[in-house]
Amino acid sequence: MDCQRCLEAVSHEVRLRAVFLLWPLGKDLPNDELAEDGFDALPVGQEADLAELVEDEILLGLPLAPRHEACNLPAAEDVGGGASPFDVLKQLKRPQ
Repeated sequence: MDCQRCLEAVSHEVRLRAVFLLWPLGKDLPNDELAEDGFDALPVGQEADLAELVEDEILLGLPLAPRHEACNLPAAEDVGGGASPFDVLKQLKRPQ
């Protein structure tokens, strides 16, 4: 992943713990099971794609905007040179 501040590479350790209740597809989950927050109920058919489930959990565990705890912002001369892109607009301005 790239840091959103300095655009350098940033690593992120993913540690996830998830508990799933596999529920037969098409059957309703009792209300007392819905009230408990200790697990996620997943309706499944005869076969479940565990690789897709693991991938989804990893993606949900990644930060939305990865960044270093402390990093240096790129200097203005590193980004695009010393000239401002608005200097061209000054030439178009008519004297009043």
